[in-house]
Amino acid sequence: MHWTESYFDHAYAKRWGLGPPSATTRAEAAQLLTLLNSRPEAPLLDVGCGHGRYSLALASHGRRVVGLDTSRALLALAANYANGVLDPPRWVRSDMRRLPFASTFGGALLLDSFGFFDHDEDNAQALLELRRILLPAGRVVIAVANGAPILADFRSRDVERRGAVVVEVERTLERHPARLVEALSVHDAEGVSHYERRQRLYSTSELRAALDAATLVVQATFADYLGGGFDESTSSKIVMLAEAAA
Repeated sequence: MHWTESYFDHAYAKRWGLGPPSATTRAEAAQLLTLLNSRPEAPLLDVGCGHGRYSLALASHGRRVVGLDTSRALLALAANYANGVLDPPRWVRSDMRRLPFASTFGGALLLDSFGFFDHDEDNAQALLELRRILLPAGRVVIAVANGAPILADFRSRDVERRGAVVVEVERTLERHPARLVEALSVHDAEGVSHYERRQRLYSTSELRAALDAATLVVQATFADYLGGGFDESTSSKIVMLAEAAA
């Protein structure tokens, strides 16, 4: 079993206490729609949608949305949150390296879902697939952790508490390319369970190069989904807006 199956199906919700879209999420979705600037009739694709909070927030703005993920548990949670929604997203379970769609999407999101494959070739393939399914001049917003501050102020150990759940985190770093490896011990009412999480750490230049290689041309870089100014040394997130090259 790949680490992503165990982590996202069993640990992710416990670690982050997932819920339906908040007012903040809906405000961010409105700004994301402005950045994507796609025709209203063109569907949008949320890749690595998880429990669907951005998919649902986009749908609440009247857009047709497809939310895609590999986790059965997270997609089931997304479908539960979609109960009662007039025009809910369509939920699809699939691998982002092999998207089961034609070139029909006006825009796409890849938010905190990129860089989880063990080889850069697989991460690159995910971007090529994203480029393939976009209509001409379609845009994508991609967000990843900013590697620079993580590497500059590396924390080898943390304890996270969320209600009755305690998560002990032990971190190591791999180099060339930079990758953060977390060993997680989750303590809850069911006992203690152990998971791994692995994440490629990108600089802005590396992420831009990966997008360029997929003929996705970077238009702007932000610190968050509301368009905050980006600082390489301090911003926790890299948010890039890119457009499919002609």
